[in-house]
Amino acid sequence: MDIYNLSVIAFFIVIAVLLYIDRKKVEHKHLVLFMRRTKRFGKLIDDIAKIAPRFWKALYSFAILVGVLAMLYGMFMVGTASYKIVTGELDGAAARLILPSFSSEESVGEYSINIPFWTWILVIILILVPHELSHGIAARAEKVRLHSVGVMLLAFFPGAFVEPDEIQLAKKKLATRLRVFSAGTFANFTIALLAILLLIFIVFPYLFVSGVQIVDVEQGSPAAAVGLTNQTILTEINSQPIEVSYTEFAQGQGYFIDEIGQTEIGQVIEFKDNQGKTYEVTLGENDSEPYLGIFYTPVQTENSFWTSIADFLTKLWMFSFAVGIFNMLPLGPLDGGLVFAGITDKYLGKKAKKIQKAVSIITLLLVLFMFFGPNLMG
Repeated sequence: MDIYNLSVIAFFIVIAVLLYIDRKKVEHKHLVLFMRRTKRFGKLIDDIAKIAPRFWKALYSFAILVGVLAMLYGMFMVGTASYKIVTGELDGAAARLILPSFSSEESVGEYSINIPFWTWILVIILILVPHELSHGIAARAEKVRLHSVGVMLLAFFPGAFVEPDEIQLAKKKLATRLRVFSAGTFANFTIALLAILLLIFIVFPYLFVSGVQIVDVEQGSPAAAVGLTNQTILTEINSQPIEVSYTEFAQGQGYFIDEIGQTEIGQVIEFKDNQGKTYEVTLGENDSEPYLGIFYTPVQTENSFWTSIADFLTKLWMFSFAVGIFNMLPLGPLDGGLVFAGITDKYLGKKAKKIQKAVSIITLLLVLFMFFGPNLMG
């Protein structure tokens, strides 16, 4: 048992001790759900909402549009993934749960992605707390009372909760209810955007240097003909520095696109390496396309701190975005289900309830099919 495992055990011991000390104020439900209500967080939400009520209303009005677009995008992605499973384009689960690994190692299972425990804890907190806080701010900006606010622990899943007065909220106008329902997902997207901006403008410049490193040269290729070899670091192409952007890194391709532009068969490309040596390569032909014949990767600095930060922020934006999209699916108790119900109740009258039920069932089946479809299809 290493230090990482011991730190995880220590975490649960501390949580157990805190639950015991505060046991008179902690609610127990279904054996694994612990809820601690507090007025302190409620006051914080009130204070934030009072700073600029008009700003919050305008912001969360925009959140409605973002939420509806997220719902449509989510349904498109769920439908597309299910179609690919049926046609055999996908032979594995199209979605996986994000679960904690009780070690420092990351692993991918058939139905889950298991990330290191402390990374998982921090990511979950940065997803759930802003989500619930945003719901609370939206509600108080609309003068909707909060029944309760607090923190919770579902087994080993930490989180927070905000419970608006549902009776009072139900009496409000549709736009008000939609603002409250959409606020949480908007917070998730905001966190994702902030994480991406930090990666692009702060972390990424420290993580990579200019240029790319060749990892393989195909025998008989135009690159091999001029002496390009493995481990060569290319810094310039056609007298332009090779700069790697975060978008290119995230996609794992396109590192030369901005510098090289459109290419043609027979075109001469000049490279310069980090030793100042130049290589003039005449592009060949492969399947009627220009052909160079090298595989390469960005040149990463050997800095474990920035590597760890980049890894964390990448997980944060990806999981935050994924949770936001999932939460806006038109499914039962999810925020997307509440938004869908509010809109259909307003415009579809008596047909609304049947449509809501049908859409919710179809969405649930599609989501389950994303997990278990490949096994069902054999």
